[in-house]
Amino acid sequence: MINERGNVLFLVLIVAALFAALSYAVTQSSDGSGSSIDYERNEILASDILKYSKTLERGVNTILSNGHSENDISFAHDDLTGYGTYGDSPETEVFNPQGGGVTLRTFPQATSDEWIFTGANVVEYVGGYTSWASCDASCADLLVILTNIDEDLCMQINDLLGEPNPSGAPPREASNISFDKFTGAFTKTYRIDNDSTSAFDGVRSICFESQNEGGYHFYHVLYAR
Repeated sequence: MINERGNVLFLVLIVAALFAALSYAVTQSSDGSGSSIDYERNEILASDILKYSKTLERGVNTILSNGHSENDISFAHDDLTGYGTYGDSPETEVFNPQGGGVTLRTFPQATSDEWIFTGANVVEYVGGYTSWASCDASCADLLVILTNIDEDLCMQINDLLGEPNPSGAPPREASNISFDKFTGAFTKTYRIDNDSTSAFDGVRSICFESQNEGGYHFYHVLYAR
């Protein structure tokens, strides 16, 4: 009888140990699966954002190739504010079939903010820039910016671009950045740079942390001047 009770207790202990091991394995598998799903989701989203930024660039180039000036370019659209009235100048509107022919896309999985199109920033060495002192409004580049995105997504964008994420984080932009909306006039407002590194020199696309504005933002040069 004693031996039978001992055997039963031994079996109970074995079952308890196996259940604990199984629970641990399921937990670890779930954690790993979640991380994998997040990574894959960000990779797809980052790729879509980069592809669309190139689509916007092609739309701008279509307008320019039709003989219009960069000052004529319009980002007017019924779902965007601050860029003028859609349809006023169809041939120079990026989102008009008669102009750039681009369909407006938003990325709510990345940010609740809308795209910003601006001509108030200078990206060093992508266009005619040689030095800030000798630069005027003609150095300002036409940019599209996607603001306030997740840090992990920001780093995934840089990974796809082949741009570094120093110390496991997006590069930090040490100056200011302007989000002034482009309506035809370029201004030399801010220079996108990092005084201690060359992270932004000649870089047409990158995701970064803004030291002064805060948050993580992606920019793409639509037209370098």
